[in-house]
Amino acid sequence: MPLKSFLSFLSVASLLAAANSFAAEGHHWKYIGEGGPAEWGKLSPDNKACSMGKRQSPIDINDGNKKENKSLPQLMFSYIAAPLKILNNGHTIQMNYPKGSKVTIGPSTFDLLQFHFHTPSEHAFNGRRTELEVHFVNKGTDGSLAVVGVLMKKGKKNSELETFFNKMPTQAGKEDAVENSSLNPNALIPKDKDYYTYPGSLTTPPCSEIVTWYVIKDKIEVSEDQIKKFQKLFPMNARPLQSISSRIVEEKD
Repeated sequence: MPLKSFLSFLSVASLLAAANSFAAEGHHWKYIGEGGPAEWGKLSPDNKACSMGKRQSPIDINDGNKKENKSLPQLMFSYIAAPLKILNNGHTIQMNYPKGSKVTIGPSTFDLLQFHFHTPSEHAFNGRRTELEVHFVNKGTDGSLAVVGVLMKKGKKNSELETFFNKMPTQAGKEDAVENSSLNPNALIPKDKDYYTYPGSLTTPPCSEIVTWYVIKDKIEVSEDQIKKFQKLFPMNARPLQSISSRIVEEKD
């Protein structure tokens, strides 16, 4: 690996480690009240981007900021099933993923690191958020991050997530392995994979502007009971919508 790519890889790895550390330890940040999003940038020098950044996420994707781009590549998912291990990191429920699952976007391939959930959805379409959103965090060989967001709306029970939502650890910092159970993330990706893409950031401290977002236009369904089970642990864990500034959202249609 070239030195530049290696250094970039280390930089992204350290930022992700910092974000996970903040989550695991609390680091005084919250989603509401003292230590809430308005104060994230003041909590640590590492969090400067939370208040000073110009490419922050999430955003509202609307008719005024999106532009169709017919040359955008398809999202080619090669995700595979893995033994079910569920982590409560204090701010969300997450599944860290073993090596082997990938997404290919044009000439670049990214490894799936983990996926996690937010309520309500962090991204909005024309000002409207749904009940949940799942984020698939993927890392390229050069250290770049491609995060795929899928909005989840209230509807029929999601059978692939039934065991997941039934076995979520209630204790922060605890990871539970569920015997004789696996999860295939492909089941959480809509059949229609058209998407919106824009340059953005992590949506938790340190809010680093290192992410290319791919927010799939179609939604998947989860039941009201499944939503309530997640919201019992995390009533609200979504960052407020951020200014799009001078960015343009490109639309794959």
